[in-house]
Amino acid sequence: MCLAYQSGSESVRYSPINPCNEISQEVAESFNGATFTKTTLTEDTVMYRVSGGNAGKVGSYVSRTSQGGGLQSQLDLALNPSWGNTTENITKVVVPKETTIYEGVAAPQNIYDSLGNTIGVLPGGGNQVYIPKVEAGWFK
Repeated sequence: MCLAYQSGSESVRYSPINPCNEISQEVAESFNGATFTKTTLTEDTVMYRVSGGNAGKVGSYVSRTSQGGGLQSQLDLALNPSWGNTTENITKVVVPKETTIYEGVAAPQNIYDSLGNTIGVLPGGGNQVYIPKVEAGWFK
């Protein structure tokens, strides 16, 4: 296990050689290289959620990076249109201290046509935070 310290809190870095059994493989693979850090926040922290369409205002995926929505958020966060997130809404999220988060870089996502052929790639590369248990009151 690889330990690092961040903001006075213990952080654990996970990767394919040090897998995390606390989240699903699908969530782990949403981070570039399935590499991410688990941290418990030591203070209330502002984050942002991009939503719209089928993606609600409240959800487990957020970012520390302020978002503008639209195409830029879709590219940075690799929000595949097939998931139904129209990226038109930005919600400020105040995540309380002592919340456990999983943070890393958003992995690229392939875009497929109706026959299953890859027709493009959303590059990702933006900051991505996954919070397994969120509360609606955090989302302003």
